[in-house]
Amino acid sequence: MKTMKTIKILTTGLFFLLFAQITFAQTTEYTVVKYEVNATCQSCKTTIEGALGKTVGVIHSNLNLDDKIVTVKYNKDETTPEKISEVIKGKGYTTKLVETTPKNGQNQKSQGCNHHCGSKCH
Repeated sequence: MKTMKTIKILTTGLFFLLFAQITFAQTTEYTVVKYEVNATCQSCKTTIEGALGKTVGVIHSNLNLDDKIVTVKYNKDETTPEKISEVIKGKGYTTKLVETTPKNGQNQKSQGCNHHCGSKCH
């Protein structure tokens, strides 16, 4: 009898934690900034994305080597475009601000991970 009660309590607790995680992931606010960088190869991409991936507040980054634009999704309460630029410059690359969104000053709401690069979001 005690075993069934323990299983019910554990199952309820796990369900609650799962539900809370899904709810939090769907309401995470973020801002996007884009920089033109002087990256030329896959090694550059790995270096820049790796450094940004270790940066507090950065949710996701992707460097498109064709147009040399790095797109960074970040939490504006944890970092700034200036800090993100400094991380990239710290790895030896130049940065030129291309755009920040949202342009109306309000954060977009993430609906979970919706990029298509196969990266695992933080």
